[in-house]
This record gives sequence, C-alpha cells and structure tokens, in this order.
Amino acid sequence: MNARPLPPEADANQARASDPGASAWVSANAGTGKTEVLVKRALRLLLAGFRPEAILCLTYTKTAAAEMQNRLLKVLGEWATVDQDKLCKSLLALLRRAPDETELGLARRLFAHALEAKGGLKIHTIHGFCERLLQRFSLEAGVTPHFSVLEEEAQAKLRRAAFDSTMARAAKDGDGPLGRALAKVVTLTSGDNLRRVIDTVLGKRAELARLVAHHGDGVDWPEAEARALKRLFGVDGQTEAALIEALASVLSEDELEAAIDAISNCDASGKSDLSVAASLREARLANGESRAAALLSVFLTGKNEPQKRICTQGFCRAFPSTAARLSEAQAKFAALKDKLAHLRLAEVSAAVLALADAVLAEYQHRKQADAALDYADLIVKAQNLLSRADAASWVLYKIDGGVDHILVDEAQDTNPEQWSIVESLAAEFFAGEGRSTRLRTLFAVGDEKQSIYSFQGADPVRFGEVGRDFRQRANAVAHRWEDVPLTLSFRSTEPVLEAVDAVFATSAAAAGLTWQEGARITHHPFRTGEAGLVELWDVEKDDGREDVDPFAPWEEETARESSVERICKRIASTIDGWLKNGELLVSRGRPIKAGDILILVRRRDPFTTPMIRALKRLQVPVAGADRMKLMEQLAVQDLIALADFLLMPDDDLTLAVVLKSPLFGLNDDHLFKLAHKRDGSLWASLQAKAEEDPRYTEAVERLTHWLARADYQPPYEFYSEMLDGDGQRLRKAMLTRLGPEAAEAIDEFLDRAIAFDRDEAPSLQGFINQMRASEVEVKRDMDQERDEVRIMTVHGAKGLQAPIVF
Repeated sequence: MNARPLPPEADANQARASDPGASAWVSANAGTGKTEVLVKRALRLLLAGFRPEAILCLTYTKTAAAEMQNRLLKVLGEWATVDQDKLCKSLLALLRRAPDETELGLARRLFAHALEAKGGLKIHTIHGFCERLLQRFSLEAGVTPHFSVLEEEAQAKLRRAAFDSTMARAAKDGDGPLGRALAKVVTLTSGDNLRRVIDTVLGKRAELARLVAHHGDGVDWPEAEARALKRLFGVDGQTEAALIEALASVLSEDELEAAIDAISNCDASGKSDLSVAASLREARLANGESRAAALLSVFLTGKNEPQKRICTQGFCRAFPSTAARLSEAQAKFAALKDKLAHLRLAEVSAAVLALADAVLAEYQHRKQADAALDYADLIVKAQNLLSRADAASWVLYKIDGGVDHILVDEAQDTNPEQWSIVESLAAEFFAGEGRSTRLRTLFAVGDEKQSIYSFQGADPVRFGEVGRDFRQRANAVAHRWEDVPLTLSFRSTEPVLEAVDAVFATSAAAAGLTWQEGARITHHPFRTGEAGLVELWDVEKDDGREDVDPFAPWEEETARESSVERICKRIASTIDGWLKNGELLVSRGRPIKAGDILILVRRRDPFTTPMIRALKRLQVPVAGADRMKLMEQLAVQDLIALADFLLMPDDDLTLAVVLKSPLFGLNDDHLFKLAHKRDGSLWASLQAKAEEDPRYTEAVERLTHWLARADYQPPYEFYSEMLDGDGQRLRKAMLTRLGPEAAEAIDEFLDRAIAFDRDEAPSLQGFINQMRASEVEVKRDMDQERDEVRIMTVHGAKGLQAPIVF
C-alpha cells in the first residue's frame, strides 16, 4: 500500500486488527487505510483455513463492496501465479512471520477456492445481504417468492401514487377520520409541502411502527397520540375555540375604550402609539378570532414574540395605569398564544400521522400487488426473520453451512435496525456454554467523526454501544477481543492533522466522538515533513440586500451582494489567481491545476449554483455539482419548453422561451418585433413575419415540421432525431451556448425518454408529465482525472481526496 514501511506502532495495530484469532473493534480516522485492513483480515482468515463462504463482509455501498472484492481477487490471483520468492515476501509482510509450507500451498489454491465458493465471496451491502437472505427464505420471512426490489425512483413513483390516492379518498370522505385529518392539516400547509411532510414521516417507518405498538391494537392511535402530546404540552382539556375566545378577552370592552381614549387624547403620543390605537379600534369593532387577530399586532411581533414596548415612554409617563394594564394583557395574551400553538401542534401532528399511516398502508398494498419490496422492507423483513426463535437457527445453519466470521465496514453509519441483524447473526459467537467449538469472530471498523448523521437512520452512538456490549460478552467467555485505534493518516499532511487535533482538543468539541470513554482524538501523519496549510477566512455576513425591481433585471449587478455571492467570488478569484500566476503546489512540486481543487459544502443549496457561476465567469474549468437535478438543467428546461409549445401552440410565453433558447437563438429585439402590437398569438405572428423576414422562416419551418411529428413519434425518437439529425446541428448549438457539461444532462434526458418508451404507452405529453413529477436527481461521477474544480457535499466526497480543499 505504501512506498515506505509503516511505523512499528501502526504496523502492530494493523496486525492486531487483522488477526484471524481474535474479534476486533477498530476506530479508524480518515485516511488510515480501513479498506486495506479489511482486505488483510479477509486474507488472513482464508490463510488460516476458514472457508470463503463462512466469511461475511458487510459494506456500506455497492462501490465499496466491488472495491473490496476486486482487491481480494487481485491479491489471490497474484499469489496463484507469482514465483516462490515473491509469494514468501508477500506472506511475510501480511503475517509478520515466515510462512510455512502448508500456508504457501494454500495461498496458491485460494484463488480457485474463492471462485468455486458456494454462492461466491460474501461481500455485500447490508441491503444486498438481506435481499439474498429473503430470496432464499421467502416463505419463512413471509414475503412473495421471486420478489423484486424497488429502486429509489420506482419507490418515489409508488409513494406519489399512494399519496394521491389517499388524499383523493380523504377529500371525498370529508366527515370521516381521514377527511377531518386532511381538513386540519391544510389549514397550515398544502400542495408539495404536504407531500414532503408525509414523505418525511414515511422515512421514519420504524418509529411509526413503534408509535402504533405503544398505543396498542384496536385503538385510534393518532387520536391517542394527540392526547399524549396535549398532556406533554400542558393543554389537555383545552379547546381551540375556548383559547381563541380567551385571547379576544384579555382586554374588556371598557379597557379597550379607555386605552383608545387615553392614547388619542395624550399630547405625548407618538406615531407608534396612534398605530396601537388604530389596532385597538379594529379589535373593539370585531369579536372572536377577528378581535384576537387585531390584538396580535398590538402585543406580539411578526415572529410571535412579545413586543419590547407597546407604547412610547411619553405615553407611559402620562398614563401609567393604562400602560400597566396593557402590559398585563400582553403577558396573558402571549401565554394564551403559546397554549393555542401547542394545541394546534398536537392536533396537526396527530392529523399528519393519521394521513401518513393511511398513505403507508396504501403504499404497502401497492407494493404487495407488484410483489415488490423497498430497501426499508429488506431490513425490516430480515430483522423479523432473524429475531424469530423458530426460524433463526434454521436460517443461520442453512446459510452455506453458517457464518463464522463477520466483517462490518463503515460501522458508524449502521443504523439500529441494521445492527440488530448483525447482532442476530453473531448471537451464537459469544453464547457461552453449548456454543460451537469452532472459532468465530466479529470485526467492525468505523469512525464516529465520519458518520453521515441521520442518513437512513444512522446513529453513530450505536457504534460504541454495540462495541462495548460485544466486548463484555466476549470477555465473559474468554474470547480474545481487541480494541484497536488506527490513527496513522496516509492522506493528509502534518499541519492539516495538527489543525484537526487542535479543534478537538477541547472536551466540548470532542464530546460524543470517541466510542471509548476518556479516549483522546489524535491523528498521526505518515507524510511527515511535507508541505501543508490550513487557512481560516473571516465569516461573510449578510447586511441586508436591496430589493431589485423585477422589471429592471439589469440593476441586479449594482444591488448589494449576498454573503453567499461574496464568498463564491472570493473563492473563484483565489483559484483564478493561482492558475494564472502558476502558484506552486509544494507537496507535489508543480504548479496548481484546476483538478487539484475540491470545494466542499454542507448542502448543495444555496451555495453550489452561485459557486459554479462565479468560476465560469472567470473561465475556471469546473465539473459542476456532484448531484444533478435534471429538471433544473437549462438544456432540459429548453427541451421541456419545446414539448410544452408543441402540445399547446397558443402558449405565447413558452414559445418565447423556445425562440430564445439555443434551438433558435433569437434575441430580445427579434421577440419584440414579433410580440409588439400583434393581433393574435405569438405563433400566428411568427408565421406572418416569416413571409417577410427570412430570420423567422427557418424557425417556422422547423416548428411546423415538429408539430406534425410530435403526436406520432415516441418521445425518444422525436428528441434524438431533433438533436442528432442533420449532423447534430442542434446538439452542437446547445453545447456551444450552455457549455460542454450540458451534454450529460441531454444524454440523461434521452435515457429517460427511451426508458419511458420501453415501460409506458409512448406519448410526448405522458413523458413530460412523468419528468415533471419524478424530480430526477442524477449522481454524477466526479472523475478526478479531469482537470476541473469539483464541488461536492461533505457526505458525497467521503473517501475522496484532493491536494487543496475549500
């Protein structure tokens, strides 16, 4: 792995972690060679004579699984073919001792053993392993044999259909429980936001199941949850109508009248006092909820916080008793408003849960009808299968004669449900008296600092909890157990690692980031003496942005820039200066290249788009974002706009968009001549102008041709002929105007079109509707070989490296 030998301590730690005679729990910093240790352990297990099919490695992604399998097979293939001296040296480095004749002979045969292993090498993602388990034991698990697994896009499509069906049912039955729940929810939110809220709840399916189980069968559990929330918030027994009436009554009729007269007749009343009087008059003329709304502006701010001062100091000095009464009413109003908010929160939360439960039931029904499972189902069904006493032992025995060695990669991102599967698989390893006499081991490697918090329910704290539990069980049966830290970083230089250690030197920063209590976060550099720099910039803050007239977009350049735009410009100009001035990358002994630079963000919005724009303005090569929302790409929006016009030629705005797009390249002056003082539609005007102005003739001819074909050609044939016919003229026009990165969006759009043609009745309208509904997000391969600046989320960049990171 490395050009020079490892330091003794690091070598010893890797040897302990890969020792096939002991279980190991490994806490590994970033860049310390986790995959290398995993491969070493698998190789040493094979050399120790354990069957390939008895070794199970659970990785986090398919890419990681493929990487580990390729590394294993590469080493085993080399062992089978290299000369004896090289084989001896390789085994000596791995075993830290000279191999014997038996090990040399076995090493030669391991490649064949791995290929011939029943079911192949067991290197899977946790979902992949659960899928294989359920396919093999479908009857025991209670799932349909030969089920299919829904990919993310298919899941989203099925959830949308379930949501739409449930909402239609709720709207139709307005007096039923679902109808009442919907009526309650739409008072606060609706449309896409409601869909997002329901999707968020469905993403917490395990928690939803625990709620249902907590309240018991045969109970209206959403209503029971509402009562529990009301008790928690201290509003049990309250009603919305009573609280609103109490809000309206914080000032009596006489007190309202007295306050209005006092403010109106006070010489010291200021402008704000007169505004308060106007609101009080409005309240006096109203009642119930309208009066409460009028009083709201008197007592509370727009953020529902108490006004710091209701009236001016001059009025308070002139009428102290009235000012005091208004202050008392304000305190009471604020307390009642909090109670009302808590009551509504409890009721709306219960309504959301009721709707989510109904959507989930519909979603499950549709999956069952399609004999399909989603990724969450794989975990839950496998967990249930392995937790059943009557099935678990049989299943574990039938998995190719049993699993004797379990290796868990990226263990900090394993969620509680996934950990329960690992615990079930390893339950017999440390069972004590009566357990199998053959050696069985557990290995896990992870790092809480690198956890993708909350993603798929990841809980990094569980890494430490599970490790401590297994350690106790291992010690109880005198099983060798190793707690191994991997702190030698092969990735970063000394100054960078020192900066990280300085950050975590305080107990507050380090809290919760070490699975062993009292352990200190330390990083040791392998690349000692090499250049490195950590530079902290001042924080950019927004100081209020001037609003720009929507009809004067040219004023945007002179308007005050946001903090995001300022930091993007600063980063872009810094990079541009390095590239133009030939700034030296000291650690590599050459000038900096665009491909050396990686920009990391917490979230893609709102930073990614202005960052790309700032780099492009300075003509700095940029690879774009690591994930591409297809419908946000300009090339795709132009192609969608063309379809919209072809489906509705009288849509003037859409036709204007199409004409200004790279497909035709008309400018504002051309459009003005078409649109100004026209009698009918823009399409009619374009056809009339084409007879007298050749600039419009080609547009009319092409659009007329496409109109004739759009209703008869499948979407893929239509778009591919349009873009790539006539020497790919239109594709070239789009790439010239939008940049070469638009090619990826166009190709992905065409891939979606051909998939639609294959799976659905091909129609342009159906395809466009599916595209708008699907919210397609494409994960882009950020090829490090391309000489372009990469912009990625911290999570998306996990495992990657670059000489310069913003």
